[in-house]
Amino acid sequence: MDQERLGLQRSLMALPSIVIYLTFMALPIGLTVYYGFTNWNGVSPTWDMVGFRNFTRAFTDTKFIYSVRFTLFFSVMITLLSNFLGLILAVALNKPRRGVNLFRSLIFIPLLISPIAAGFVWKALFSYTGIVNQFLVKILPIEAVMFLGKPDLAKVILIIFTLWQNIGFCMVIYLAGLQTIPLDSYDAAAIDGANYFQRFRYIVFPYLAPSTTSAVLVMFTSAMREYPRPLVLTAGGPVGQTETLAFRIFKVGFDANQLGYGSALATWVLIITSLLSVAISYLLRKREAFLK
Repeated sequence: MDQERLGLQRSLMALPSIVIYLTFMALPIGLTVYYGFTNWNGVSPTWDMVGFRNFTRAFTDTKFIYSVRFTLFFSVMITLLSNFLGLILAVALNKPRRGVNLFRSLIFIPLLISPIAAGFVWKALFSYTGIVNQFLVKILPIEAVMFLGKPDLAKVILIIFTLWQNIGFCMVIYLAGLQTIPLDSYDAAAIDGANYFQRFRYIVFPYLAPSTTSAVLVMFTSAMREYPRPLVLTAGGPVGQTETLAFRIFKVGFDANQLGYGSALATWVLIITSLLSVAISYLLRKREAFLK
């Protein structure tokens, strides 16, 4: 009887989280998939079922295909660079020394700023009449540079902007992982005569496998659904060259009033992101086997 009562109590304690998950996760995903099979424009009270027409249409939509390519490129760059730089900063700021907490805070603070607010600041910096161009024109004998008007430069600025906000997250994850490494491992390596790079390769990096898995997955999935930064900084331009998948879906679903087709695109994004995340997780978790 006590076991049944305990099981009931545990179920009741889990009920709020289950309700929240079903309401704000499972239900929206289910509705998105459902609307993908319709021609609903997002306004009309009625709609018709069109089968897989919206899903197959995505394969011939050149703008959507380009947004897939750009988002994958963007996600890979953000994932690799943010983890690489975050790891370097974590290792450099791991040992307690004077001013280390200040540097940690300065690197982490951009993560706390709203991407929308930060986007307006970066746009003010790199627009054609922005602060950076005014500085370059006065200091150097050059004309103003269209940082956000040239596709390649706009992509670089967007990536740097995103890195600036995300490196702090990776740094904190790796700092937490560094605290779990047994000190005996460092002592044993020192006795064996291992240098700094050997200690990093054979001790630090392997023990950071769980942290790497977490940081990589979070960075990749967040980059795959990137929306606010390109919205504010470049508005998807120039000529759609910085349109991410989320930005493209918003334009199709709400600007063009094709919510059915936009839902189908969102479903494809969900499938692509899920498959890639599972594959990445499977590959990275192999490195964690020795810790068990």
